Amino acid sequence: MAHQAHALPWNTLGSLFQYKFSHTIEPQRKEIILIQKESEPKEIAYFCRAFAQRVRDFSQSERAKFDSCDIYQRRAESWVKAATNGGQPGSEEVRLVFPEVFNDRYFGPSDGSDDDRFRNHLCWGDTYLQSVSEWSKEELLGSRIDYGDTLKLMMMEAAGTSPALSASPAPEAASLKKHVMESMLLLANHPATRSNLRSFVNMHHGHHFGVSRVAEEAVRSYMYLNLLVAMQENRSDVCNPAKDEDGLEIPGQKNYMNLLSFKRMLNSVAGTYDGDSQNLVHWDFFYNRIELGWDHENPKDILEDREALAEYLKSIWRVLVVYDLVIREAGGIRIWKGNADGLSSTTMTSSWDMTSKST
Repeated sequence: MAHQAHALPWNTLGSLFQYKFSHTIEPQRKEIILIQKESEPKEIAYFCRAFAQRVRDFSQSERAKFDSCDIYQRRAESWVKAATNGGQPGSEEVRLVFPEVFNDRYFGPSDGSDDDRFRNHLCWGDTYLQSVSEWSKEELLGSRIDYGDTLKLMMMEAAGTSPALSASPAPEAASLKKHVMESMLLLANHPATRSNLRSFVNMHHGHHFGVSRVAEEAVRSYMYLNLLVAMQENRSDVCNPAKDEDGLEIPGQKNYMNLLSFKRMLNSVAGTYDGDSQNLVHWDFFYNRIELGWDHENPKDILEDREALAEYLKSIWRVLVVYDLVIREAGGIRIWKGNADGLSSTTMTSSWDMTSKST
C-alpha cells in the first residue's frame, strides 16, 4: 500500500498512468506513460492540493511541540551576542550549532570505523561551523556549500532518518535529534542568521546544490515509488519480474528497473556531485553498503522488501516535514502553494516529467 494512502488518492493518481511502449523514445521501449484523460487536470490538481495540505498539517503539528517564535527570538539574540562578543556574563543561551557527536560523525578525522563513510565526503561542511558566529556574519567565511551541506545533515538528523545517528539506538541519539532541531529554530529566528539561512535555499555554480534539494529529491523519490506501488495495485505489470528475449525471468531484475524514467530519478535522487549531502538518506536505501561507501553501480530491487520500503517512505516524509518547518520558520517563500501550478516545479515534475506522455 502506498504511503499516506488513507489521506492521498494514490490509486486515482496511478490510474492516470500506464506501462506500455512509448513512441517518443528511440529506440521504442516500454515506459510509464501519462495517459490523456479528460479528468486528468482536475485529478492532478486535487492530488497536489491534498499533498500540500498534508505536508503543512504535519509541519504545523511538529512545530507545536516547540516554544513560540517570541521565545526563540529572545534566545537567538542572546545566543548570537554571546558567540560574537566572546561570551557575556549571564548569557542564557550558550551552545554549539551542532554537538561534538555530530561533528565527530561527519567532520572528524578518519579512524577506520564504519563512520568513515560519512566523513568529509566531498567536503560536507567543517568543524568551524559549530559556532553560531560563523552563521551570523554578513560576509560568510569559507564555501557556501559547507553551510548548505551542514544544514542538510542537520535536517536529516532532526528527522531521525536512516542513516542518521539519531535514527540509531546510540545513547546520544535522542539528544542529538533535539539539539539540531533547536539550533535550526534558533538560526531561523535571528535576523542575521535567518537571512543567511534563506540564502542557502537556492545556490548554484554550474548545478543546483541549495538546501531546497532536500525537499526536491525527497519529493522526487516519494512520488515515483508511491506511483509504482499504486500502479501495481491497479494491476499494472510495471513491477513484475523482467524477462529476456526468450521469455525467461532475469534474476534480480524487475520491469521498473529498466525504465529510463527510473534511471533518471535514481541519478538525481541518489547521484553524487558537489553539495550532495541530501542524497545520503537515499544512498542508504537504493544501494547496498560496501567498505566505507555504497555500491552505486548496482541498485537494489527496492520493492522486494516492503517493510524497508514503507520505513523509507515514512522517513523521507519526515524529511519533508522538517524542511517545511525550518524554511517557513525562517520566513522563506511558500513551499507548497496548494495547487497544481504551485506544485508543478517540485512535486509533479519530480516524477512524471521524467515519464512520457501518450502520443
